[in-house]
Amino acid sequence: MTKSTPEGTRHRPRCRNLRREFTAKRYPGVTRIFAPQMLLRDQPSACENARVNAWPLYAASAAGACAGIAAWGAVSATSELFGPTLHHTLDASQIALTFDDGPNPAFTSQLLNLLERHQIQATFFLVGRFAHACPELVREIADRGHNIGNHTETHLNLTFLPVWRIADELRACQDSILRALGFERDATPVLMRPPFGYRGPQLWPAIRSVGLRGVAMWSLKCYDWKVQPAERLIKRLERVGERRLLPKPAGIEEKSHHGGDIVLLHDGDARALGADRRHVLAALEYWLPRWRDAGFEFVTMNQLAAPAIVGR
Repeated sequence: MTKSTPEGTRHRPRCRNLRREFTAKRYPGVTRIFAPQMLLRDQPSACENARVNAWPLYAASAAGACAGIAAWGAVSATSELFGPTLHHTLDASQIALTFDDGPNPAFTSQLLNLLERHQIQATFFLVGRFAHACPELVREIADRGHNIGNHTETHLNLTFLPVWRIADELRACQDSILRALGFERDATPVLMRPPFGYRGPQLWPAIRSVGLRGVAMWSLKCYDWKVQPAERLIKRLERVGERRLLPKPAGIEEKSHHGGDIVLLHDGDARALGADRRHVLAALEYWLPRWRDAGFEFVTMNQLAAPAIVGR
């Protein structure tokens, strides 16, 4: 007696044959429909796709890194990415006091009296339009033996300005200071300080076109442009000379070669004349005799502007 076959099963081999034929027509060279890995043997793997598609991520990461480096070079006071700068004194026993955004009729003369009392020379980076408005203060700064630097005519952010525009700012400031000095060229600025410390690769071509010798930055920023209690500024100025207080290895000569601080302070406000800087005066009245007693030497920025450092 023949065993009966369930309905539908007798047609399964034929169905399989039809599937093979369909597969052979649609996927030439593939004979097994139930081997999906064979259907994909000529296609890139998921890992290969991941490697190919990762390139845009690498490019974006590289672009981001370059942008970060450029931003650091533009705003960091000690960066030399866009050209050489002065940002430390030659020795840790030296301090260079610098004052920005003057002259200021409400404060500059008082500051000059304090510096003279302690026999200290400093460097004043003047805004050209204020020098034009207060020529007597410009002459007083020079007559008392201090250096004068160029801080542009109107205190613009120079980062994205073209070379010709930066040169116009520097040239106008030079002219304002020179006129205030009565065309006494011995006191004409040889260094400039970019407003906010911001700069780009176009700064040095502009500096050379005007005849300046270099860029003066700083190692210590005291955030003194805002009116504040003098005690807060006194605390920040504790950092001056920290390098000199570090223990020296045995056998090393007493004189340090790591450089000392160039201190950024403000005797004016770039927005307007008459700024209140009593907190700056009080902080300096506290620290100047202490720095002098500690044996620090006070130098000006022009003294630091050796040919090996600037003008390269």
